Amino acid sequence: MSSPCDPRPTPGCPVAPISVDSPDYNRGYIRSSGFDEALSMTRCRPTIKLVLADPDQGIPFSYLRYQSLSRIMLPGSDNLTDESFARDMTTFLATHRSEGRQGCPVEISTGIAPFDNLSDSTLTSFGFVLEPPKKDGRPQFAVRRFANHPPPAPSAVLAPVADAFDILPTAPHDAYFQKRVDLEKKMFPYGEAYLSNLPGALTHMCDVGSDRHWVAVDRTTDLVVSYTTMRYGRGIAYLQNAGTEQAYRRKGLSRALHEMAANDALERGFDGMATNGFDDQAWACWIAMGFVEDRSPFKHWELKMSE
Repeated sequence: MSSPCDPRPTPGCPVAPISVDSPDYNRGYIRSSGFDEALSMTRCRPTIKLVLADPDQGIPFSYLRYQSLSRIMLPGSDNLTDESFARDMTTFLATHRSEGRQGCPVEISTGIAPFDNLSDSTLTSFGFVLEPPKKDGRPQFAVRRFANHPPPAPSAVLAPVADAFDILPTAPHDAYFQKRVDLEKKMFPYGEAYLSNLPGALTHMCDVGSDRHWVAVDRTTDLVVSYTTMRYGRGIAYLQNAGTEQAYRRKGLSRALHEMAANDALERGFDGMATNGFDDQAWACWIAMGFVEDRSPFKHWELKMSE
């Protein structure tokens, strides 16, 4: 089984739901949305490697190693203090340089466990610089508490769209799964190499966890015109991705899919769900569906390395 600080998910290992208001919720969320998802999505980018912490080998942090960037994910121990971080960062940077990565910046995010207790002065002492906040200082994290915004019954969810659309679950190797992937490819310009590996990455996410996908199918054309993906892991219900074809927006499809996902999470014993969004349109959608900007913004730090 994975250790507390091991970012690798344990395939088929169920985790009891964590309450939205638990102090452990942040950690579960970042490990699910950041580490587990990143591990799967590295399959879209063969040049990215997940390096797991091994203090005995001079690797004090788990991190993602890109061609021109190192992103620290987790420390090798949950008992993180300013003093232990300073010691471990010194070791990490020495290894970083010895591998010939002197010119590769190092990134780390604070404001979320287990890095939430680090003082800014500890990071700045190494030369880390705080990156500017996202547009309008918007948080990257929102939650919907089912006690405040319970999902309507599935029959009520489906009624407004039932005349023209089918709302269906889908999964890898299902007839509609590739159409769901094709819609994501169309909507998000990730790049050719990334998109070519996207089906395998999404399949991996299902294999190591219990991801669920729902699609809206135009009954006339048999095309997938909207989709929602839920990720279940680390005790968190996480709305991982969603999208709707431009011509089919404002028809209630996003809401129908979202509420089906919320019902699924509620039936699994979760008292809420989390998501993130990075533009005005996404936030307007989530807020309309009962999400609230619930956490302080993460702080993103970067250390530029000299050649």
